[in-house]
Parts: sequence; C-alpha cells; structure tokens
Amino acid sequence: MQSKIDITEFRKRLSKNTLIGNPNINGTPLVVLSLLYSSDHKFFGRINGNTFEITKHSTFSPIPYILKGKISSEIDSKTRVKYIIKPIWFGYLWIRIIPIIFALFVISGIISNHDLIFPLGIFGSIIMLMFIHNIYRIERRKRNFEIDFKMMFEIT
Repeated sequence: MQSKIDITEFRKRLSKNTLIGNPNINGTPLVVLSLLYSSDHKFFGRINGNTFEITKHSTFSPIPYILKGKISSEIDSKTRVKYIIKPIWFGYLWIRIIPIIFALFVISGIISNHDLIFPLGIFGSIIMLMFIHNIYRIERRKRNFEIDFKMMFEIT
C-alpha cells in the first residue's frame, strides 16, 4: 500500500500518536494493570526506524491484535507501507477460552444438580449470547483500527 505523505511526516505522525510500550500486553486483559499510563495517544507499541508494532491504545476495552508494519520511501514524496494485522496470542485465547471454560462449568452444574437445569440453562444462554456479541464487537473494532490507521497516515 502507499501513503500520500512522505516518510519523515509518516514517522512524525507515528511517534506523535504512539505511546511507547509492549503491544503484546496492551491487547490483553492485563492492560487494566496500566491505569496509571492512560494518555491521549491513539496507538500503543514499538517504533524501530522503519518498522513498527502497534495496537489500539485502550485501557478498558483492548483489542487482541497487533498491526506490524514496515515503511520505505518512494519517489514523488510518498511512502510505501507494508503491514499485517496479527492476533495477540494471550488476548485472542482469552476471548475464545474463557467462555468455553464457563460453558463447562454450567454443564457440570446442570449434571450435578438437576434442580438447577432451568436457571443455569437461561444463565448459560445469556452468557453465550454475550460471548457471540463480544466476538462480533472485537472483529468490528479490528476493522475500525485498520480504518483509523489508514486515515491517519493517508494510505490508499
């Protein structure tokens, strides 16, 4: 992909909008431990010259994805941008594994006490709907993260 801005402006915008830190931690539930580091930066991650790893900067609603990219200068004051969005291992598993563990807990509760079939069934159904909604919301936030990145750096 190509950015309409030159490489120095790209680096300047990236530095201005990125809080430096480990993006693998910011995309997991462990980000709540960093309440002291809240700021107005749009991204959180590492910048190393022509390479970068960023994620959306959010304390209470992180997305479990990292945008890894590389930039290079082109003619006509444009910048070539190559990037890929990859899942953060722990954050991605957290979203997928916790509901499965909860479902096993509900099923074991139903098996051990037949009087709780109806309440646990309703409760489990509500939790599973919340799980499905959360997966949809995370995917939507991933798309919005990529759109924000493209708009900020004028990538076409």
